[in-house]
Amino acid sequence: MAIVRLLAQRDEVGCGELAGSLGLTRPTLSYHTRILEESGLIRVRKEGPFRFYSLDRETVERLAPAALPRGSGHDG
Repeated sequence: MAIVRLLAQRDEVGCGELAGSLGLTRPTLSYHTRILEESGLIRVRKEGPFRFYSLDRETVERLAPAALPRGSGHDG
């Protein structure tokens, strides 16, 4: 849930920044983000060798609304 909570606070986060913010190695982050992507909770945008992650807010709101901060200013 830490990945989802962090992404709920931002529009998009790069792989390195996300791993550093959570204290995860890139392989560990890759494993967990793959599961979240397959579940439809996050989106991954690839730009060359870089990956950028964002929350699929509509899906999270439907499945786990408590994960989204109230009054975050994000409408989906």
